Amino acid sequence: MKVPFCQHPFVATCDCAVVRLLNYSKPRFPDSFDSLSSLLKLEVYRGNLEHLPHTMADNHRKLVVMQVVKTELQKMPESIGDLSGLLSLTVTGSKLMKLPNSVANLEHLVTLIVSNNRLEE
Repeated sequence: MKVPFCQHPFVATCDCAVVRLLNYSKPRFPDSFDSLSSLLKLEVYRGNLEHLPHTMADNHRKLVVMQVVKTELQKMPESIGDLSGLLSLTVTGSKLMKLPNSVANLEHLVTLIVSNNRLEE
């Protein structure tokens, strides 16, 4: 779903509200991911994603739903707790070993699902 009023209407870029990636083959998102400031929902289903950007909260302030399912993700950035509007966080079937303490700062979080990981803390 494209945002009706993109940041730069005369530049060929996309600022999507919803990003759904299936079988994502890279360990990281490209640098251009940071420019998706209108992102409301991020879904990554299966693939090689190992790292989320440390700048998630700075660049994706509108993010409401994040789902990362069956990836190689081992760690979430501490800045995840700065996503003040996040309502739903799902990381399942991945290699997550611990949740950052900042998750406790997510005051509006309604759903937290972290099943089938390698959680130790």
